[in-house]
Amino acid sequence: MQSRFICHQGGWVSLPIIVFLVVVAGVSFAYQKRLQTHLAWRGKRQEIDQNQRLWQAFSEQVVQHIALSSAQKSSCPGFCALANNDSVSHYSLWRYKRARLHYQFDQIALGANTHFYRLCAHKINTIHQTTYLIHLRYHCWWWHNHHIVSHGFVTVTK
Repeated sequence: MQSRFICHQGGWVSLPIIVFLVVVAGVSFAYQKRLQTHLAWRGKRQEIDQNQRLWQAFSEQVVQHIALSSAQKSSCPGFCALANNDSVSHYSLWRYKRARLHYQFDQIALGANTHFYRLCAHKINTIHQTTYLIHLRYHCWWWHNHHIVSHGFVTVTK
């Protein structure tokens, strides 16, 4: 009699265990998903913070101390297009930690007393020692008669 009772109870005993295991698996899956999302967000935030520090350092070390007399006269009517290969010849290189920036500083004169300046920089991404140039995101600053009037990001597709 005793063995018959155990057989009938065996199915009922294993059902709560199966439910428990399914619940634990569901909770574990939800936890892993949240952990993965958190780690991805933290990595993205680190990248954003590094880029902000890079542009802040460039602004402090180059933009705020640049001599306007060092600007190259634009060879185009107005400023040359940023993706123009002719203008690449007067890029300067700036390094910050492991990052490298190319920047160019141009000027145009409209009359004797009206001068416009543009400083544009982009981060260099290297793959096998070649510059990867499909979409370039420039950070540019514009001056008018020795005063910064604007700055912002410009994206150029090549």
